[in-house]
Amino acid sequence: MFLYDRLDYFEQFEKTSNGGVSFMDDIVQSQFSAVPRGDNLFSYRFTEVLSAGAIPIILADGWVLPFSERLVSWESCAVMVPEDQVFQLPFILRAMSVEEQCQRRKTCYDIYRKYMATTEGTIQGILDGLELTYDMRHAPPSL
Repeated sequence: MFLYDRLDYFEQFEKTSNGGVSFMDDIVQSQFSAVPRGDNLFSYRFTEVLSAGAIPIILADGWVLPFSERLVSWESCAVMVPEDQVFQLPFILRAMSVEEQCQRRKTCYDIYRKYMATTEGTIQGILDGLELTYDMRHAPPSL
């Protein structure tokens, strides 16, 4: 089966396996969306969740998130739960105020639009992160 055949198959599966509602339709209407570990320490679902404006719930230990920590503060956007604490998730989410949810969703979507929606934005995010790392390493010592 060629890649484009598989993509068409999965697209059709998503549209029909959920009563005609696709995964993207679901997450666009959701506040939160789970992003579990895949075969690797990254999942394309992470980008999809950000693009929908939902708050990603990262359920994968050891992930290295895109872009420099100095450039993007994922803690202000995503909910990261260690795999062995997944049963705490309902308590974590219930403790989050509506205002915090709104702010996290906005932050996630802003990050997506600025650094992930286009190839140019992704390249700019990489360059900005490298520049911040370089500046930190070559800054004069503080007094």
